[in-house]
Amino acid sequence: MPSNNLIKNSRITEKASLLKGENKYVFDVDLKANKSEIKKDLEKSHKINVVSVNIVRNGRRKKAIVALKEGQTINEKV
Repeated sequence: MPSNNLIKNSRITEKASLLKGENKYVFDVDLKANKSEIKKDLEKSHKINVVSVNIVRNGRRKKAIVALKEGQTINEKV
């Protein structure tokens, strides 16, 4: 898990599984986290290149949809 705990866990849903085909991953994140912090945290902890981060907030939950550079993946045990 990342050192500063911005990323809580990866989301495993049907939609998240479909997004993996587009090289995108979905994570539950801290409510105070912003796009640039999430990008830096993932790049540092997983040695990957993040192309974009989109944030969706639903009530008291916040999730990030992260697009990676072509050919890169993230280990499922985040």
